[in-house]
Amino acid sequence: MSLKLYEIPTEIDALIDPETGEITDAEKLTELVKRFNNGVEWLALEVKNSLAEADALKKEKDAFAQREKVASNRAKNLKNYLSYLLNGEKFKTDKVAISWRRSEQVQVDEENFLPWAKEHNAYLRWKEPEVDKTALKEAFKQGIEVPYAELVENQSIQIK
Repeated sequence: MSLKLYEIPTEIDALIDPETGEITDAEKLTELVKRFNNGVEWLALEVKNSLAEADALKKEKDAFAQREKVASNRAKNLKNYLSYLLNGEKFKTDKVAISWRRSEQVQVDEENFLPWAKEHNAYLRWKEPEVDKTALKEAFKQGIEVPYAELVENQSIQIK
């Protein structure tokens, strides 16, 4: 019968006499400790490999995001240049057709508009408040009690 990794500590405990503390089967104990250590080592290596893969994928994602931004900005700049060159005139060849359509856009002088809008309570969107956990943590460290919140200490595994 093959033991699962989580079952090994129980088997190890069973090899130690609870009254005397003597090891009943040293050979089996050595084998179980070795299997447990190998299993834990394998799991830790899997964690390290997965974190390394995640890091590599994030770097690749960031590189693609940068390339996307560059390509998008280039297209925007070329489009603006075309708009300047054509100045509203149509252009057509066998490969491309450039035409124009009307659009509307609201432009706001926010520096002057926002005080007016606040005074009249008009044309504003309000965001929902969110908890400032950094400020709460500082309050707890200063000994301030805050209802419905607590500072909890966790264990964080470190694999190197």
